[in-house]
Amino acid sequence: MGRESEIKTGLMGSMISYAREKHKDDIDRAYEYFWDEQYPGDFLAGTALELGFVNFEDWFVFDYKVNDNKELFIDLYIRNHKELTDDELNVLNKIKYSMLSLYEVVSVSRDKRVILRDLLQDGEYDMKDKILSKGINRGDIFATRL
Repeated sequence: MGRESEIKTGLMGSMISYAREKHKDDIDRAYEYFWDEQYPGDFLAGTALELGFVNFEDWFVFDYKVNDNKELFIDLYIRNHKELTDDELNVLNKIKYSMLSLYEVVSVSRDKRVILRDLLQDGEYDMKDKILSKGINRGDIFATRL
């Protein structure tokens, strides 16, 4: 995993922990809205359920309007964490302005290489990620932010 990926992973964990500690009611409202007041375990299982929760967290951090001022949670996090390093702020700004899209798995190889096709914006992405290559198959479609 590259340095930027490590920073992103750490920041996502930190933002979710911060949300759970300081914004529990916002998470509850967002969860009900995102899942349309249903329990995701009733209609998703395995990798699909895991990806669903990852997508919920992504949406909550980068797209959900947390308050009446329509602020994003990532903006609240940045404002309330003055100790963020320049590298962390750079990563947050990159992912803040990235776009969620739908991807189809073109191939998964033994060397943990995964090729994804962006179905909304066109283009292919060659990913080398051991975690990503587990539990997905050629032809699977999922939403994520690259």
